[in-house]
Amino acid sequence: MSEEVKVTLKVSQNLHASMTPRLIGAIVGKKDTAHTGFDLEREFLKSAGLDVSGAQQADGAGGDAHFTPAFMVSYLAYMATRPDYPKFLAALPVLGRDGTLFDIQTASPAAGHVFAKTGTYAVGDPLNRAMLVTGKGLAGYMTTADGRHLAVAIYVNNVGVSTEPDAVKRIVGQALGEVAAAAYDAPASKADAASVTQAGQMRVNELTPAERAAGWRLLFDGKTLKGWRGLGYDTVPTAHWKVENGAIKKIASGNVPKMPDGQPAHGGDLMTVDTFRDFELAWEWKVTPAANSGVKYNVSESFSLEHASNHAALGFEYQIIDDSLNDDNKIPSHRTGALYDLIPPNAKKTVRPAGEWNASRLVFRGKHGEHWLNGQKVVDFDLGTARLDSLLAKSKYRTIPGFADRRTGHIILQDHGDEVYFRGIKIREFR
Repeated sequence: MSEEVKVTLKVSQNLHASMTPRLIGAIVGKKDTAHTGFDLEREFLKSAGLDVSGAQQADGAGGDAHFTPAFMVSYLAYMATRPDYPKFLAALPVLGRDGTLFDIQTASPAAGHVFAKTGTYAVGDPLNRAMLVTGKGLAGYMTTADGRHLAVAIYVNNVGVSTEPDAVKRIVGQALGEVAAAAYDAPASKADAASVTQAGQMRVNELTPAERAAGWRLLFDGKTLKGWRGLGYDTVPTAHWKVENGAIKKIASGNVPKMPDGQPAHGGDLMTVDTFRDFELAWEWKVTPAANSGVKYNVSESFSLEHASNHAALGFEYQIIDDSLNDDNKIPSHRTGALYDLIPPNAKKTVRPAGEWNASRLVFRGKHGEHWLNGQKVVDFDLGTARLDSLLAKSKYRTIPGFADRRTGHIILQDHGDEVYFRGIKIREFR
C-alpha cells in the first residue's frame, strides 16, 4: 500500500486516488465496497482524536471533498507522530525538486524544504471563455530557514484562469508556492519564541522525520563531542571545548598569548572527523559580550598545519562576532555573517544580540557559496570569478598559495579565545 500511496501523492494520479477507498475496504475491511473504506477512514480519524466535522469526502480523488485548514493541519500533525510517517513523508512531492512540485519555486531558498501535496478542482466558465479554479490546496510539512518544523495547509478558491495549457499551475500553483516560500523565510514572532517549551529547546539537537527523509544528519548529538577532534590533535582539546546544557561551549581562554589577528597563539580549533565537499550546513549559535568566533569550511588539516602554527584552520569562514562590542566590528567583512575578510553581509542581515541564539546556514556546492542568517541570505559568492579573485588578492589570504582551491574538507568551530556556544549542528550532502 505504501507504494500505491506514493504514486497517488507524488504525481496526483487520480485513478489510483479514486481506487484507494475500495482498496482499503478490500484489503483492510475485507469487503469490496467504497463505503467500507470510508467507514474505516472515519474510524481512523476519530481514533486519532480529530474533529471530522472539518472534513467531507465523497470520493477518493477529491472531486467532491472539502477539508478545513484547521482539520488538515491537525491531521498532518497526527501523521507526524506515527511510525509509518517516514513513508508518508517520502511519498509527498518536494517543492522545486520532484512530483507535482518539481517546477514550482525552483530557485527559491524554500526548494527542497517543503514536502506537500497539491489538489485542484476547476470548472468551465463559458461566459468568459475561461476556467474557474474553485479550489486549489497545498498541504504538508516544511522546515523553515530558522529551524522550525511546521505542518501547513494553504488554500486558494475561485480564481479565474485562461484555458491555456498549464495555466492553473502557472498562475495558481506558483502563487501557492510563493506563499510557502514566504512562510519558509518568515522569522518567528516574539510570541512564538516565548512559547517554546524546554522540551522544544531540547529537540534542537534532534532531527525530525522530514529532515531525515531530506538527507540531513546531526554533527552534534547534544551530549558528547563524538565525531569531533582538535585540528592537529587526536582528541578534543578539553581545555578549550566542552558540552554544556545541550550546546558545544568554547571555554574562554583568558589572558593568553595571541597572534596579530587576535587568535590564541596556542589555540585549538574544533574539527569534524568527517570531511564534506558539496553540502548544506545549519546550526544555532550565541556569543557572550564582545566575543569573536566563526565556522570554517573547505578546510584541509594538512594544509592548515603546514601554513599555520597554532592549530588554527585555514579555510573560508562564516564570521560570528558580537557586532556591537568587539573591536573588529569596524571592518564590514569582519562582521557577523560575512565571508570573513572577503565579503561583508548585505542589508538583509538581522542579528540577535549577545546572549541570544541565532540561526545560521551555509550552502557550498560546486563553486557556489551562500551564507544565511536568521532566515535571510546575507552573502552570495562564486569561486573562480573576477570578483572573488580580486577580493582574495586584497585579503589576508593573498600570501597563502592554494588557499581558495576547492577541496573536500572539514567543518571547523573556531577557537578565537572567547566564550561562544553552538548547537543544532546538522548537515546534508549533495550527491
